[in-house]
Amino acid sequence: MPQDTTSLFVKELNQGKPDLFVTSGHATEKDLQLGYAYRNGVFRNESDGCPYGSDLTGRTHTVSSPNPKIYMPIGNCLIEHLGGPDSMAAAFMKSSAVRQMMGNVEVTWYGYMGCGCLDYFVEQPGRYSFNQAFFANHHARIHRLETCFTGSNDTEPSPRKIRSTVLAQKLRLGRQDLKGLLFDRDIVAFYGDPAWQGRMAEGKTNWIQKLSKNKNSFVFTVTPTNGPNSFKPHYQRSPDRL
Repeated sequence: MPQDTTSLFVKELNQGKPDLFVTSGHATEKDLQLGYAYRNGVFRNESDGCPYGSDLTGRTHTVSSPNPKIYMPIGNCLIEHLGGPDSMAAAFMKSSAVRQMMGNVEVTWYGYMGCGCLDYFVEQPGRYSFNQAFFANHHARIHRLETCFTGSNDTEPSPRKIRSTVLAQKLRLGRQDLKGLLFDRDIVAFYGDPAWQGRMAEGKTNWIQKLSKNKNSFVFTVTPTNGPNSFKPHYQRSPDRL
């Protein structure tokens, strides 16, 4: 693999026609840096919101990728902060047919929302659409806050009233985790039409779930298929508005 992968990245977007692409590393509202701890190219945008890759020699490679896709910049800082038409998020949605994306509007450091959404969407292939995976992971984070740090998710939380629970101790979660969970709750955004259905092809999943209705009650049955590594908590979209 060459050190400068700019042209390969652009070629894959243009010719590979990916349905999903995932990135991590350094970024700002105005650029996406392909290298993290080493020198590599960078993605920027023209003033009209068209993205291009700029390699280490200064040569530019235009992105022309009109097929619909999902973008998950799960580890990139600031990339979803919209600062104008030349912002990375705006450019990818306008000129590169990104129909849905999620990411950070500030400098990220904890990563529950990004990596967690990847788990629900990619590691449970076909179970959730992308917006459902985002929604499920959001609720998993709220569940962790409310079961591990009581009082932390109140409308007006008081630091003096927040208590670490036995579950938090069992999971070895401390004050830094509390800070990270609250941070991710407030700085991760979802862009795109939530009604647009984008999902992975069906594959092996960590559990089987079934929601059945009997008159005015529902029964939600979960059968783990991967032992203790099956994900918790589980999420099932109700067919009716409750």
